[in-house]
Amino acid sequence: MDSSIKLNELTTMAKSYADAIRILSEHSRQDLQSLDVIHVTGTKGKGSTCAFTDSLLRSHFQRKQTPFKVGLYTSPHLLTECERIRINFEPISEDSFARYFFEIWEKLQQSTVPFKPGYLQLLTLLSLHIFRKEGVQVAIYEVHAGGRYDATNVFDAPIVCGFTKIGLDHVPMLGSNVKEIAWNKSGIMKAERPSYSVRQDEEVEIVLQEEAVRIRSPLSFVNDKDTPFISDISVPAQRSNASLAVELANAYLARTGDYLTAGDIASGISQFHWPGRFHTISTNHNQWYLDLAHNETSIPIALDWFQRASNHEGQEGSASEARVLIFGNPAGRDAAKLMDQIIKFCEERKFWLDTVILTAYERRIDGSKVFDGNIAQMHIRAWHTSFQRTTVMLSDSPQQALNMAQHVSISTRTLIIGSSHLISNALRLLQEIKGKNPAQ
Repeated sequence: MDSSIKLNELTTMAKSYADAIRILSEHSRQDLQSLDVIHVTGTKGKGSTCAFTDSLLRSHFQRKQTPFKVGLYTSPHLLTECERIRINFEPISEDSFARYFFEIWEKLQQSTVPFKPGYLQLLTLLSLHIFRKEGVQVAIYEVHAGGRYDATNVFDAPIVCGFTKIGLDHVPMLGSNVKEIAWNKSGIMKAERPSYSVRQDEEVEIVLQEEAVRIRSPLSFVNDKDTPFISDISVPAQRSNASLAVELANAYLARTGDYLTAGDIASGISQFHWPGRFHTISTNHNQWYLDLAHNETSIPIALDWFQRASNHEGQEGSASEARVLIFGNPAGRDAAKLMDQIIKFCEERKFWLDTVILTAYERRIDGSKVFDGNIAQMHIRAWHTSFQRTTVMLSDSPQQALNMAQHVSISTRTLIIGSSHLISNALRLLQEIKGKNPAQ
């Protein structure tokens, strides 16, 4: 497989990382591997699938009135790192996060291993430590990016692996085309352990099938389930994610001859909530639609969701209600291609946006501002060429962008996409607005 990754460096890193895990495991690596794990990767929907799986399992054990702890590890976080590590869907407390963090940090400092973990490796180590200490029975892990060389790919025998929709993202880190990216993601499969995938494009399915045969992992492709509870989910992509989650949860339960009932599925879906993903918030006369869409696979899905929700399909926006797009104008990512994709979607669907706001945003880690003025000017020209009636504005911050959107019309529907950092900024601001007006 043609790859720019330096395999020798990765092999050394993997051995050192394994040593770090061994140090943190108070017994043996075998002890650590006794943690039951559901491992999920993909390009779009892997976090939602993990959250659906978590919700389904909690519903099952709630019905049976059986004390049970489900661990959930996901990324990125939106407000605090504590969101990445959850038990029964509750984020770990700040006090517990700090206490467990220093337990593992002190162990690593005292060790003779020269390796020191990076940010994502450290969070993965922390999650393993927390889940063991807190007595979690099953842990659901979302891959950060890719799979084969991801920090979460440390489990020799996960209960089951899942694959959500795979497309182009993190190029060239994961590969230069979708086949290479699929190969990278297929690396979480393990011998004699089942794998499930949503239906993929043909070339992706071939890659997954070849890897499954090579390592002897039974692979099944999951069609959307035609049940009242799943078919009623309004977002098509989420129907696929929920269908996959049912298979993952049942794979875990099947070891003891158990399974999800129709009631478990209904309850699990009804209590499902995943902030920042197909997330709606109402304030005054404004409806906000937030999604982490930031690549060629996820952006059309978010636009389709917004179009369906806006109830103006194929029509011009009315005088009383405006449709607005706030786009996190990125630096480094192929922003021009993403904006061309948005414009093409609107042209093909005859989906008219009244206003497009290209905004700067701040990175969560260091607060640095992200904005590319040259790309923004390119976006403005592209919109004016295709949609002369669409107003395109520039914003210096998410707060300014939200204020602009609220003043476009008496009533607005606003889609916010383009970066997890932008969603993080916007979600915090909108929660503050809701806090001031709790009745909304």
